[in-house]
Amino acid sequence: MSKKRKRDGTEVDVDLVSIYNNLAHEHESVRLKAAQQLLSKAFSDASTEDQVRAILRRLFRGLSSSRKAARLGFAVALTECLSQLKVSNLETSFRPSEVVDIFEAATEPEGGARGQEERDYYFGRVFGAGAIIQSGILFVAEDRSLWKKLLVLLCGIALKKPWLRQECGWTLFQFCASVPADTATLQPFIEDVIAVLNEHKLIRTPEGVAIWLAAKQSLPHANLSKHVWKHSHPLASKDVKNLAEVMKNARTQQLDDEHGAQGSTSWSASLHFAWAVVLGSLYQKHEQGHPNGVSTASTSHDLISFAEFWKAAVDEGLLAAGSSNERKLWGILLVAQAASTAPAALLCDTLSPNALHVLMLAFTSEGRYLHKIAQGALQQLEKRIKAERWHSAANAPGDCLAAILEATDYADFDQATKSKICPTLLDKGDQRHSLSQLRRLQTALRAHTDPATIRKSKHLITLEYKLLAACIRKLDSDQGDDAKSMVAEILGHGLHRIDDEPEQLRQHVRDRNAAAFEQLVKAGSSGQSLFSRVLSIQDLLADLSDPAIRQVLETAAKRVRKLEKAEKKHAQQQENAKAKSRNSSLSDGYKLLYSLVAFDIYNGEQESIEIMQDLLEVVLPDMKSENPSTDPLIEILLSFSSRPSRFLRTLTPIIFESIASGISSSGIASLTRVLASKENSQGQQEIFEAADDAESAMDVDGSEEEGSGDSDDEEAEELDSDVELVNADHRSEEHSSDERSSSGSSSGAEDDGEEDDELAAFDAALAAALGPAKANGTANGNEEDPGSDSDSDMDDDQMMALDEKLSEVFRARNLSSKPDKKKAARDAKDTIVNFKNRVLDLMDVYVKHQHLSPAAVGLILPLLVSIRTTQTKQIAERSAKILKDLCTRCKGQNVPVLQLSELDESGSSALKLLQDVHDEACLEASNIHSSAASQASILLSKVLIRSGIGIARVTAVYAATTTRMLTDAKCKVQPSFFTDWNNWCVSARVWTTKLLA
Repeated sequence: MSKKRKRDGTEVDVDLVSIYNNLAHEHESVRLKAAQQLLSKAFSDASTEDQVRAILRRLFRGLSSSRKAARLGFAVALTECLSQLKVSNLETSFRPSEVVDIFEAATEPEGGARGQEERDYYFGRVFGAGAIIQSGILFVAEDRSLWKKLLVLLCGIALKKPWLRQECGWTLFQFCASVPADTATLQPFIEDVIAVLNEHKLIRTPEGVAIWLAAKQSLPHANLSKHVWKHSHPLASKDVKNLAEVMKNARTQQLDDEHGAQGSTSWSASLHFAWAVVLGSLYQKHEQGHPNGVSTASTSHDLISFAEFWKAAVDEGLLAAGSSNERKLWGILLVAQAASTAPAALLCDTLSPNALHVLMLAFTSEGRYLHKIAQGALQQLEKRIKAERWHSAANAPGDCLAAILEATDYADFDQATKSKICPTLLDKGDQRHSLSQLRRLQTALRAHTDPATIRKSKHLITLEYKLLAACIRKLDSDQGDDAKSMVAEILGHGLHRIDDEPEQLRQHVRDRNAAAFEQLVKAGSSGQSLFSRVLSIQDLLADLSDPAIRQVLETAAKRVRKLEKAEKKHAQQQENAKAKSRNSSLSDGYKLLYSLVAFDIYNGEQESIEIMQDLLEVVLPDMKSENPSTDPLIEILLSFSSRPSRFLRTLTPIIFESIASGISSSGIASLTRVLASKENSQGQQEIFEAADDAESAMDVDGSEEEGSGDSDDEEAEELDSDVELVNADHRSEEHSSDERSSSGSSSGAEDDGEEDDELAAFDAALAAALGPAKANGTANGNEEDPGSDSDSDMDDDQMMALDEKLSEVFRARNLSSKPDKKKAARDAKDTIVNFKNRVLDLMDVYVKHQHLSPAAVGLILPLLVSIRTTQTKQIAERSAKILKDLCTRCKGQNVPVLQLSELDESGSSALKLLQDVHDEACLEASNIHSSAASQASILLSKVLIRSGIGIARVTAVYAATTTRMLTDAKCKVQPSFFTDWNNWCVSARVWTTKLLA
């Protein structure tokens, strides 16, 4: 049993007791205040040597206490007391040797101390030594014997208690690192540290490495023993393997190895502080070549680089395949530390093969020991990549990306780690360098076509187009010119390499191109302009060998050049900025359409050849006209809308927006006829038959090319084609879907053929069932009379057998025919609904940009009818939304104005439209239809009044509807129809009176 220490005095100072209690407080502010009070009391004028000695003894003893935060508070107070002792009038009374004696006596474990009590004493001794060193009391008299005594004491603790070795090393490291470079008097003391560590075989440990580096950093000219390290420096390039063993805190297997590692063989879950010191020294070595870097060692060229150290100590050391989980934990912690502290240029070196492999494996296995640590390291890496500016290392993001791809065997690193590291790297630094790295990796894989290599190539292609998406986002930024050049280069390369890729990759490239073009079109005017320029028909011709297709595209290229010339000439002559903008938009729409059709032809879409031929028959718009007509293009756009392609679905509304200003009432009628079709196979057949009729009736102007007034030489002017492009489309999916969509045009004939086959099979089965019965009748001598009923000759058993066979035949026919018919009906309905949705997309665009056009009135009744007649809730809701949007935009004076001369002098056609809307309101339908009918009626009333048709004639229509409601039992008009009208009349009174005035 340990004995209690005797009290130092008989009297108890209450103030000191309170101060000592506060020194152990958990809050730092309380501890610091208590330390200040203790200094004031210890070094006041009334204090004596015995009182100061008692305070020191009590503080040293307090370091061995594990109560609350006593060790921290007493260490701070002790350090300040010893520092104050150097400058006080008690300096001559308290020699450093006496302080060391008090320290040893107060922290010496008493006899019988075991377990936690013993550990507390050793902790107190380490903290006491640190307080003495930090106070500097041993350096005043320059008595190195006491200093060496203290060093030996710390080394003894480190050897006796390996779990305290790091604490002892940290104490000496702090001293070496805090020595000012101009303090030559402390150089012998630093040399003693290295010598004592070497004597106790503690120099070739992580602590020894950190202390050595700190000593060299503080006093570069200190005379440190050259025999400590095999090559005179722990970071010598020739001794990197030994350094890796030292940093693992392991012992060398050959005990007689003079320069081997002297580790403690102990392990801690926290990372040793020496790693941060070594990494910091390697960072400094790297910065020596930087303009802002400062050289700290004349022999830096003989030291290892960060990449060499990382490979030997971390990648092939801690994170090697055979390492334990404890070693790998240190390695993952190092990855996190390097990710947050390493210079940007060195970040790619940390992404080594084993490091990334261990991270991915630990992250994807949630039950593993290293999962949370790996998750934190990846988050730290992603955070650093996002926050880094990369100004001083523009190539680093591309190098990091290449390192990740090669280290993970081209697996989808982001998907495996649920991060966005790769897209972030593609968006940073020199993107052209990133592209070159991706191309380098693709070239290395191109010689192989095995499934694994194809998978890797697909991943590289996907990343290349993610880089393209990052460039598209920068089109309107300060880096817009570079971004445009990158977009053109990537798309051009992809466009012309499709045929050079293996068959397994071609469709993937097409898909990526289609997605890229979709993003480019969505990027606004700059993206659309680049789209037309990159998809130059002249560039597409370079890869086409079919003479017929080349001839069609060459004619299209001439048309585009002619359109550009006409646009340029008109822009120079036109002073009206609004008209100039409208015609420019129209020209852009035509060019986009030509490029889109040419792109489809290039991708092998045979239907697009016919579409291009139809497009070439359309007369180019007259740029001199104020409102050039674009109605002939409606059928072409509708043919695109009927094809289930996301790319076409994105591009068609954009082209439609650019030509919307030239659409007349007949063009609106072409759009709205789709909404009136039934959502079944009959409606599918009607739509495509009507489309064929509309295309055959399309106006053709054969003299257009001749009357253009432009010479062949002028038409030979080419667009700037130094930028190449790649287009991708879902050709296989679209082609098969197009066949399903277009099958409706021939479904009637096919159905007839199928029905004939079914009837023939049914007759054969029926004959087979009836055959035995007839044979039995003949065998019994009953010759059949053509005019008699053969069934009368059968007995009851024969009749029962025949009934069963006939039932089986009819049952088999029903089972075989019903599923096919149901599936065909579903497919037809899906096709029509999809087509209607695409048409509604176009109507939505028209309402947003052309709601003041007189032709917009033609949308009202078809949308209203669509709400009532459609069997699909989505179509009804979308139609109602578009109609409501049209009514919302047409407020006050902002309503379309009809030209009565275009209709008839009395305006009866316009009134007929209002009457039709009222007829719709009288039909029994849903609440959404009733609300839409009321809104449509009020909108038409405003249009008619604004167009000059008398208010009395409009109110007469409402009066007639009121009479109908009172007299016709079949009239289902809702009361809200009249309520809305009355409310509008009250609010519009001021507007109508001003209009009449």
